[in-house]
Amino acid sequence: MENKSSQKYYIAGGIVLIIIIIAAVMLLGGSKSSKSLVGTWTSSVSGKGLEGAGTITTAHTVTKLTATGDVNLVIQEVENGVAIGTITYSNLCLTAAVSVSGRAAVTEPAKCVNVDSKSVQAQITGNAITFGGTTVLGGTVLFTGTYSNDTISGTFKQTSSYGEVDGTFSLMRTKN
Repeated sequence: MENKSSQKYYIAGGIVLIIIIIAAVMLLGGSKSSKSLVGTWTSSVSGKGLEGAGTITTAHTVTKLTATGDVNLVIQEVENGVAIGTITYSNLCLTAAVSVSGRAAVTEPAKCVNVDSKSVQAQITGNAITFGGTTVLGGTVLFTGTYSNDTISGTFKQTSSYGEVDGTFSLMRTKN
């Protein structure tokens, strides 16, 4: 049977070991600085940086939308949990299948556009990021996700007076 003195050493040694493990995790990437977000982030897969779908219902029609496209996010500065930069959408394509009461659905061919660069702010808390608030194709887009050293990914929602398009996005850091 061990005496109380040796039990104290085991407990103290265990606490020191836990502290060493926590410090190692933080040094090896368990804690990210939001300053590491500064740079250029582009679609992880060309043409599929964002993918979404939604339904718009009116008195006589139901329109099912799908959206795909590329996102280029440039973060120029991060301070006090706020990132400032620009966002550009390219090859943003919408496809619509329109159903009119009593008739067969008609699928419209994809309409693709490029959207000029817009100023954007991002809110950062830990490794969570929310950005957007920009108007694109008649709706306001808001992105919510998480980031690591090389990726930003999550979900987006485009809201307009007609309805919503919800989807996912995935960006990767470009190497300069």
